[in-house]
Amino acid sequence: LMDKRAGQPNGVYREAGDWTYFDAPVDPARAFKADVLESIATQPGIWFPQLQVASGHGPAGAGLEDLLKDLRPEGIVLVDDQRANFQSPTGAQVLRYCKVARYDAVYRDFGLLKDMGGIGAHDDADFETLRNFIEEPWVFKESREIRCCETAFEGSEEHHPVKLVVFDFDETLTLATFMPKDPACAKALAGWAPEEAAAKAEAEAAEDRGEWTTADLVAYNFESPFVEGSRLDLLRASLERLSSSSTTTTMPPEAADVSCRRVLAVLTRNESGAVAVLNLLRLAGLDCFFTAIWSMPTGGKKGAKQGDGAAAGGVWRDPAAGS
Repeated sequence: LMDKRAGQPNGVYREAGDWTYFDAPVDPARAFKADVLESIATQPGIWFPQLQVASGHGPAGAGLEDLLKDLRPEGIVLVDDQRANFQSPTGAQVLRYCKVARYDAVYRDFGLLKDMGGIGAHDDADFETLRNFIEEPWVFKESREIRCCETAFEGSEEHHPVKLVVFDFDETLTLATFMPKDPACAKALAGWAPEEAAAKAEAEAAEDRGEWTTADLVAYNFESPFVEGSRLDLLRASLERLSSSSTTTTMPPEAADVSCRRVLAVLTRNESGAVAVLNLLRLAGLDCFFTAIWSMPTGGKKGAKQGDGAAAGGVWRDPAAGS
């Protein structure tokens, strides 16, 4: 189920550089990712509060309204490590998706970890594969590492472009997710860092909590020991290209968009919620690429923290609180 913690919103959005809370319109009867994306395709305005603000701007200075104009189900790509998220018991289906590989591995000093993931965790080619698929999904049926697929659907021969790319967080943007123990990480919309949290407590107490440093959180969540170089640098470059690339494609001239800008968002089941996910992305320098974050708790576990958000021009705001 998708539900929100009592008294807490289940989303955040970015506008003019700041992030703000908002309540995403989740239907408890259709609480699956495929259902959420179907709703976004038909009513993007209720999922991106920036569209309700005349001055809202999307990534790369382009108007968000223009980027999401005439959004269709096939105009959305879901990047996820769970195959079950590509369809719903209600019959909803994700038409274009990328399945991130899962694997078991000995990870740093944690020993054997099961069901790890992460785009580019084992092969840098993942980033190029993802970009190629998003630019021309109609030429993809399968790929080797990150498996990208366009399913058969009515009108697929018209080659409608991808306008919205939705990423899972755990084991997709991260290899494995390590959340700090400090509860402020899931509440501090204006930003959070472990060093700031430690400064507010005695050094001994902070040490007893076993808190992470910023370098720890960035390395363990986003960097891969299985490839040479920095996976995080490649991930940043990939997100930047996906959101603002200009390319020549094989789509018909009437369907082609010269600017080829796209909106990026996160749809997650991380129990710590949207704000905690935002703060990890912020520590890694990735939050600037996303326009909204929507959270879905795993089975409604007691005590799970949740939150949603969206961004316009870089500021994350709460529509319920007004602009």
